[in-house]
Amino acid sequence: MDTQPVLIKLFDTGMEITVSGSPAAVAALLERLQPGRAGGRTLAALTAQEAAIAALVGQGCTNQQIARRLAISRHTVNFHLRQIFLKLAIRSRVNLAVLAHADHEGHDGDRRD
Repeated sequence: MDTQPVLIKLFDTGMEITVSGSPAAVAALLERLQPGRAGGRTLAALTAQEAAIAALVGQGCTNQQIARRLAISRHTVNFHLRQIFLKLAIRSRVNLAVLAHADHEGHDGDRRD
């Protein structure tokens, strides 16, 4: 059975991933990437530094860019990302980006001008 690659654009960050596989496998991947799939945990469980890093991941920043913006080392960024993954029970940066974006969108609706 031939499978066609599927291009998935991750919200407005400009990030894209291409996946290949059976329709069921692609559907399973998309399900896992949905906001709120962090074992019921939210970004509220993170420290201020972890939340800042998560937000920058959600904006599509690399570890190097995050390190520069927060004036910390790439190793410190990596350490915080490992802690974030553990706290949120997620396995990938893509999962974190989806959660961070969903969290950001939720807060935008709470703002009053």
